[in-house]
Amino acid sequence: MKKKGLLLLVLVLLLVLAGCRKQEPEKVVPPEEPTPPPVEEIVPEETGEIGELAVEISRGSLTTTQLTTAVKELPALLEQYLEEEGDLEIGKVKVTVGASHAATAETLAKGNIDLAFLPVEVFVLYGGETQLLCVDAYEADNGMLKPGQQALICAAPTEYGGQLAQRAGTGKPLSWMEVSHARWGIVAEDELRCDAFDLWLWDEYEGERMETLPDVKRYGSYEALFRAAAVGEVDALVLPDDIRADMAGLWNLEAVAEDGTTTDGFGRTERIWDEVPVLDITERLCTTAAAAAESEVFADGRLAIAVERALARMAEENRDMMPLLGAERFVSAESGQLDPVRRLVTMKTE
Repeated sequence: MKKKGLLLLVLVLLLVLAGCRKQEPEKVVPPEEPTPPPVEEIVPEETGEIGELAVEISRGSLTTTQLTTAVKELPALLEQYLEEEGDLEIGKVKVTVGASHAATAETLAKGNIDLAFLPVEVFVLYGGETQLLCVDAYEADNGMLKPGQQALICAAPTEYGGQLAQRAGTGKPLSWMEVSHARWGIVAEDELRCDAFDLWLWDEYEGERMETLPDVKRYGSYEALFRAAAVGEVDALVLPDDIRADMAGLWNLEAVAEDGTTTDGFGRTERIWDEVPVLDITERLCTTAAAAAESEVFADGRLAIAVERALARMAEENRDMMPLLGAERFVSAESGQLDPVRRLVTMKTE
């Protein structure tokens, strides 16, 4: 029995060993390496090519000498700046002078010119589907450029002017009765400030206008207006936002010097900022627009950016040329920023 058991055990071991020899070792498959991304070919940005850029300016108040300069010198200057600021190649820049503001706007709308500089009110009326690029710009207190200009509605150092300032200091808007009771002073030649004041009245007092105020005195200069305020001729006045700083010296200068001679001083003893406080501030009104036609040369937006940069550079390097374009400086703008001008046009046409 022992021999049989031993033989049986040997037989089982042989079968196990035979089975082990038949198993093939497991193949180790190396992990697949990730496919490298295709190498992108770096293609340099193509330089934009423009055969001819037609630019038109408005005649406005430019003299014959200025118009001649514009036609002769502006083309080369614009070509240089636009090419350098926009990586463009321009075959030719042609500058023409429009027969009228409206004619320039209509010519732009028809696509017969590519770029035009014209009054904002004309652009609003006749611009059609043209593209607004830039508007006249002015430096704010923080040093940043802002589109357009505003007017300050200020009180004068009179008894009633003090009442207006006290009322405005509560944060409550002035009533039409309070506004219409004041003696107002403006500089008639400053059309922008007059328009801003007129629009402020129209917006705040349900269509009232400067012409409906009972007492409005018109002065030939801001020095004359401040002198009138200093002696109590007006209770309120409309001012540019930086004019008080210009008049601060005269405001506190004695009208009569120690030697008995008269001076240009206003003879006030208190600070101009305290005696001529701000009652309210109008919206900003733009006066000049740089606008583009809906044409292929402006299709990709590169030329529009180049125009803004070129105008900024020209303002730094060739300031004497900027009046030919209608403004000392420009800044990019969107259509919505012209809404105050649109209301102004509506007001004037009603």
